[in-house]
Amino acid sequence: MTKGVLLFAHNNSTVDYVKQANFCAGQIKKHLDLPVCLITSDKFNEDHNNFNHVIVVEKPSTAQTKRFYNALGLVSLYTFSDKTQVNSKFNNLMQLISKTATSTDGKKITRTYKYSEKRDGFFNNSQVTSLFYENNTTYNYNYNLLGLLTNRLVQTPDQKEQSFTLDYGPLRQLISQVSPNGVKEERLFYNNGLLKSVSYNNQLINFSNYNAYGTSDKTSYSNGIVKTSTRDIFGQITNVNYQNQTSNKVLLDKNYCYNQARRLVRETDSQTKKVKNFKMNNDVYKLRRQVIDLIYEAKRGGVNLPRIEVRIGEQSSIKHRNVLGCAKMTGNQMWITKSAIDLGTDTLRNVVFHEIAHAVYGTEHDEKCPLMQSALNTILNKEDCLKHLLKYQQ
Repeated sequence: MTKGVLLFAHNNSTVDYVKQANFCAGQIKKHLDLPVCLITSDKFNEDHNNFNHVIVVEKPSTAQTKRFYNALGLVSLYTFSDKTQVNSKFNNLMQLISKTATSTDGKKITRTYKYSEKRDGFFNNSQVTSLFYENNTTYNYNYNLLGLLTNRLVQTPDQKEQSFTLDYGPLRQLISQVSPNGVKEERLFYNNGLLKSVSYNNQLINFSNYNAYGTSDKTSYSNGIVKTSTRDIFGQITNVNYQNQTSNKVLLDKNYCYNQARRLVRETDSQTKKVKNFKMNNDVYKLRRQVIDLIYEAKRGGVNLPRIEVRIGEQSSIKHRNVLGCAKMTGNQMWITKSAIDLGTDTLRNVVFHEIAHAVYGTEHDEKCPLMQSALNTILNKEDCLKHLLKYQQ
């Protein structure tokens, strides 16, 4: 391996970065005795002779946005490189009263704002009371004495009205809202003001295990699924786990790894680590082809399938020695072991159709269904495999 230093320099109207790079190259050669290569999009000056090699690349075109200000110091006009623009108008109180967006073909869309009068009390600011679009859609807003939005009324061009009603608790927390279709969402809070639960449409979501950063690390859903999170000392999520409490089945278990700069460098899914991938070669391709042929067999049988990513491998450990396949739930990805392929076409079909139900439809194990049992107890024929798979795409 050849050692050296690669420098990138691109000048602007203020700084000559190529000149600075040339100085750095001289110091590198003097103290480290390493060759230096420069990559630049500027015209190279032969006086910069400290580089062993120079690569000149085409300067990329950059989009340009210009801002124009009014006498009040507010941005009244944005213009973009694609010749679109946004024009804003303000009143004497420096409040936005209209905004017009002009597209490349000259079409304009205008929004007009109206405000409430200032009033005494807890809240003493005017707010947007109506927002009008050129297509005759109007948004009307009502507020309480604390300045919190209590109602949003939308009037569409066909004169239909959609009303959203909001209510708040003593700590100014949103405790309920009613949508135009009558669905009511209610929220409960702990004494410390943190969200405890949200309920709507007979669904209940509970939040608990709050951390020092004020976020919940445990979310429980009414369908029995529980999401838990763990974090490092910096508050970054290191693990997310979804588990069905009824069946004790882990639906998702992801781990996250960060570098010293706290940037995510690796994400692993323990559910798909049951199978160790083979490196692709002619032999592995032939094995993979057998699985893909069965996927196409399902398609020909009437199963509506997206593109499914298929990997072939072997059991990753003794713990997973009985695993024939696995899948990323609703992720359109599956892993099939060579052991499953070696068991023959009929057995492989059962395994592949089983994993299709996981990967495409998010179907969980069902001990009452011979195709979706957690263990391969019954080998179904081609017709029965297809019959059971079809019912999951409904």
